Amino acid sequence: MTLEHRARLYTTFGSRLKKLRLTKGLTPTQFSEQCGIDSSNLAKYENGSREPGLAVVMIMAKSLGITHQELLNFEFDFPDSALTSS
Repeated sequence: MTLEHRARLYTTFGSRLKKLRLTKGLTPTQFSEQCGIDSSNLAKYENGSREPGLAVVMIMAKSLGITHQELLNFEFDFPDSALTSS
């Protein structure tokens, strides 16, 4: 996967995360405290400049009151070349 594909994927995930957080009426500070993560890391996840690990994804989903499947339920189309590139 190219760096461009990764950046698009992280940005798409970040937008989904932010939308769900806002839907729950949580400020970034409230949400980061609930998750036990630093608010600067949350900002990076939401703007797509950092990828959360699996454990963080699970914690964020639980804090939002949803499943990890719901958190990861977004459309992202990988070009064929992204699937064969390292």
